Amino acid sequence: MPLPTDPVALSHDLEAALCESARLQTLATCGESIDTAAVVYARHRVEVFAAKMAGSADPKFP
Repeated sequence: MPLPTDPVALSHDLEAALCESARLQTLATCGESIDTAAVVYARHRVEVFAAKMAGSADPKFP
């Protein structure tokens, strides 16, 4: 799925990624079994959106 280039849409996507990451962290803290891949993916989304918002030219964040 391509990332939006509109700053408002990008900030909403970053907010969603942060919320998902926080939700997974809360579940893990409460002892719930969670998929490690889901945690890694949520963290990656946060990194990608943050890099996009910062205008990163790093090829790691296409």
